[in-house]
Amino acid sequence: MFDLSSENESSSIEEYAKSQTSMKSEESIGCVMIYGHVVGEQADIRKRKEDLFLLMQSRRGDWNFVKGHREHGESDEETLRREVYEETGIESFKILGFIGKIKYKFLNKASQRISKEVKFYLTLSDTRRVRLSYEHIDFTWVDYEQASEILSFPQSVLILHKAVKMKKALRATTH
Repeated sequence: MFDLSSENESSSIEEYAKSQTSMKSEESIGCVMIYGHVVGEQADIRKRKEDLFLLMQSRRGDWNFVKGHREHGESDEETLRREVYEETGIESFKILGFIGKIKYKFLNKASQRISKEVKFYLTLSDTRRVRLSYEHIDFTWVDYEQASEILSFPQSVLILHKAVKMKKALRATTH
C-alpha cells in the first residue's frame, strides 16, 4: 500500500501515473501461415490430412508466428508481405482473411513501456522452404497439436485456434 503522507510514496504514484499516460504504442502485422500444395485461384483452402503451421524461434528462444512492425505508410498487406519475405524468404502466399488481434505491454531495450497491438491474418503458402533472417534461429512446420504445445504465448495459441476455426469455415463455404 502507498502511504500518502510520505513524499517518496506520493512521487512514486505520480511517476507511475505519468508512465501510464506517456506509454508508447506500436503496431505489428503477422500471420498464421499454413502449408498448402498450390497457391493460385483454386488453392484457397487446399485440403490435406493435417494442416502444417509455420512457427519461428526468436533469438530470445520463444516460438511464435511471423510478425513485424508496420513501416510508415504501409497497408496491412504491404507490411505482411514484406515481413514474411524478410523473415522467411517466402514470396508467394495467399492471404485468406483477418483472424484477429492481440494486445500486450512490454519493456523495450531502453526500458520504456510499450503497448503493442498485433493484427493476424490467415495465409496459405505453397512452399515449406524457409530462409531464416537474422531475427530467428530456427523454424518448424508442425500440426495443430504440436503448434499448441510449442507456441510460447497463450495469446498466440488463441490466434492459432481462431485460425483453425476460420479455415474450417472457409472450407465449408467452398464445398
